[in-house]
Amino acid sequence: MPCISFIVPVYNMERLLPRALRSLRAQTLTDFEAILINDGSKDGSAALCAQAVAEDARFRFIDQPNGGVAAARNAGLNAARGEYIFFLDPDDWVEPDAAEVLYHAARNADADCVEFGLYLDSYDENGRLLHTQTSGSTLSGVYRGAPFKEHFDETASSYLVTNKLFRRAFLLPSAGGGRAVLCSLLSSKSRLSGGAGKAAVPLHCCPAGQPVQQLPPGASGG
Repeated sequence: MPCISFIVPVYNMERLLPRALRSLRAQTLTDFEAILINDGSKDGSAALCAQAVAEDARFRFIDQPNGGVAAARNAGLNAARGEYIFFLDPDDWVEPDAAEVLYHAARNADADCVEFGLYLDSYDENGRLLHTQTSGSTLSGVYRGAPFKEHFDETASSYLVTNKLFRRAFLLPSAGGGRAVLCSLLSSKSRLSGGAGKAAVPLHCCPAGQPVQQLPPGASGG
């Protein structure tokens, strides 16, 4: 069983996907799998996914008709074998030690969910970096039982699933969770908010394990 399954939904990301793939191959924690789900892309994204699989046995490729990001993430989750799940968007990338830092934080706290900070980069129309901001969790510490449920909605609504590492078993219906967490918009009525939840470990602006999110041209992070 791999330590982490990276699930990457891909739709028309030919320009930015190579950067995400490079960041995965550079991970210091090498025991991972990366599941690339091509969601009916009309550009060269599928070919990039196939190339990644041919070059690295840790990469797997699912090619399916366009069904939206939630359907793509669910397809990846169905195929995942890792102990933990990391949902990585194809226009983002991760620091080299992100998987290692987050995995050990999760294991040390026996956590079902780990929240972490992000860098938010803003670019101009020519792709030139304008500025970078850091966004971190408002919570810090380990939450179990009732405190976990109390803070779940706040945690879930923060960047949805892209700034969290999940124990795979926690996302399965048999664990009291549910696929609602994979929707593009997380609802406070998600079945996960009623789950037991062994622990949530927000890592406030974790400097060693932050993914990076690129904003559209002219946008600013916040």
